[in-house]
Amino acid sequence: MQARSGPLFVAWILTATVFFCLVSILFIRSQVRPIEKLADAMEQFGRGDDSGTFRVRGAREVRSATRAFFNMRERVQQTGLPLIYTHCVGGQDEVVFEGRSFALQNNGDLALRMPSFMENCHCVSVSITSDAIQFIPSTITAERSELADLWDALVLGVRDYLGKNGFPGAIIGLSGGID
Repeated sequence: MQARSGPLFVAWILTATVFFCLVSILFIRSQVRPIEKLADAMEQFGRGDDSGTFRVRGAREVRSATRAFFNMRERVQQTGLPLIYTHCVGGQDEVVFEGRSFALQNNGDLALRMPSFMENCHCVSVSITSDAIQFIPSTITAERSELADLWDALVLGVRDYLGKNGFPGAIIGLSGGID
């Protein structure tokens, strides 16, 4: 009797493992998809391609970031005034701020984009006429690869966490197999 239950048990375990892997993949996709759509909408808006349609979905943090971005966009469009968005750089506990400050013209065009994960100070020149305020176009830093941003986020986050919490260093243990 035990010989028959062994292969049946293994088949059941394999089936359960495959099922849970598929459920995990679907869950992760449901969490990542809203972030990807928000990033695409922000990129389109920065280029001036404003379709105005975007459904706010996803986790609470994604929804609040989406609302904040679209509030900026709506205010630029409503007021006809340009916008400067400044963002800090560095790690604070489990959060890493990437910088990447930017400036939008009063029509939504990108006038300035600062690099990510680098502290910077940049002056923005402004042209004021009787009917409009415009930024004089300046540095628009090219987008970096996701891998470069991920690396810089990890380095900056660990460095700031250790430094701000007074740790003298860290030991990282890596394993290449079953321990």
